[in-house]
Amino acid sequence: MYLQEEISGLRERITSKAGIDETNEAFRAEIDSLTAENSYLKQQARERDREASDQRDKIEELSSKVEQMEKEKQLYISNVGSVLRKNAPPIHMIFIFSNSNSRTPSES
Repeated sequence: MYLQEEISGLRERITSKAGIDETNEAFRAEIDSLTAENSYLKQQARERDREASDQRDKIEELSSKVEQMEKEKQLYISNVGSVLRKNAPPIHMIFIFSNSNSRTPSES
C-alpha cells in the first residue's frame, strides 16, 4: 500500500509539474511577443522624434528667412522713401501743379 501511495504522489507531482511547464511556456511566449512589440514601438517613437526634430529645424530655418526678408523689405522701403524725398518737388509746388490741372470741362 505504501508503494501505491508513493507512486500516486509521484504521478501527481509529475502531472502538476507538466501543467506548470505549459503555463511557463505560455508566459514565455507572451513575454517574447510583448518584448518584440515593445521594440517595434520604440523604433517607431525614435523615427517620429527624428521627424519632429527635422520639422522643428525646417520651421526655424523658414522663420529665420522670413525675418531676414522682413528686414530687407524695411530697408528697401526706407531707401525708396529716401530717394523719393530727395527727388520730390517741394510740397507747395505739388499744390500749385495740382490746382492748375484741375480745370473743369466748361473752362476748356
